[in-house]
Amino acid sequence: MLVQPWQWMVKVLRVDLVNLVMNLPALLARALNAGLVKSQNGRVRSYALVMVLGATIILLALAVLPGGLA
Repeated sequence: MLVQPWQWMVKVLRVDLVNLVMNLPALLARALNAGLVKSQNGRVRSYALVMVLGATIILLALAVLPGGLA
């Protein structure tokens, strides 16, 4: 008689929105760390390529955005 309502309440409260929000930064940090670990391969060519691509994206963004490179 007392167990079934308690079990229902536990099932409903198992998904705690506040707890999920508080764990979000940790989950994002883990995902970012996993991606960065995979990118650290020790190959200088890949690092240089990423730097060139990043600089190209920044320059394109500056050229396309209003006010651009004026």
